[in-house]
Amino acid sequence: MGMSTLTEDGTLLVGVERDGKFHKKFTLRVATMKDVENALEDAGPDASNARVARHKWGYH
Repeated sequence: MGMSTLTEDGTLLVGVERDGKFHKKFTLRVATMKDVENALEDAGPDASNARVARHKWGYH
C-alpha cells in the first residue's frame, strides 16, 4: 500500500482466549474504506437499515 496506517499498540490486563491460549498484546488501526465495504457486505440483507445508514454516512 502506498499510504501509512495509523495504529495503536497496547496490552490487555486480562487476555482474550483463542485456541486455548490467552492473548494480551494487540494493535488497533484506523478502518479503511475497504473495511467498511466488507463490513456492510458481511452484514447482509437482514442488517438493521438504521445502523447501516448511520455507518454509511459517518454518524457514529
